[in-house]
Amino acid sequence: MNRLSQEVLIKSKNDLSKSNDLITAYAKIHGFEITQADESFFRFVLKKALFLKTICLSGNQNEIRSQMVSDLIEMIKYTILTDKRPYYLSLRSFTENYVRLLENTPLSNDHITLNVIESFFTHNDSVINQTAYSFFKSEYRVASTIIHYHDTTDDLKQFVSALLEPSLKDTGTYERFTRLYKILESAFINQMSEDIFFSFTRRLVVLKYLISEKSFQNIKNNVNN
Repeated sequence: MNRLSQEVLIKSKNDLSKSNDLITAYAKIHGFEITQADESFFRFVLKKALFLKTICLSGNQNEIRSQMVSDLIEMIKYTILTDKRPYYLSLRSFTENYVRLLENTPLSNDHITLNVIESFFTHNDSVINQTAYSFFKSEYRVASTIIHYHDTTDDLKQFVSALLEPSLKDTGTYERFTRLYKILESAFINQMSEDIFFSFTRRLVVLKYLISEKSFQNIKNNVNN
């Protein structure tokens, strides 16, 4: 590794470290004890946030990307606050914005339509199989169900109590989000490898650090072909 590569990699690692310090301090304020599973999830999300922030986009795509980064940080925030509903609201927003980015669909206050989702998977059926597609739709339904909380009781006190009660910690959400993210990233690489690759000109060592070895190799292969 040459000197320039070392310097840019160190800079990225320092950025991630300082961001993680802020999260640790925030968790301490709110009495959230960070476990190894939490730390791994936060580190994963921060690396993906930095990856997305580094991609060179323009216009509408840049605006969508900024919202995606915000969605990721909000997921960390609401994990610490043990508030499941806004966590899933951020997750669904991130997912929708990822689809909007790749389908070049303008920002809207409305949810993406089924047609847009179907188009997204049609454009990426070479890298996303039916199992992954079914998982994607299942997670999207779960998020929507949790967001639109329903209670059948007429007792307002019980309704308020249920909404204010901290959510139970479920580290299974970490694994499911990681799987969901990898589906979306594979589509990103499939459609925009050149944009990703040339965004990291002279900083490929950083790109390799922020994504998996397999994803990095797929980007290089797509660009070379």
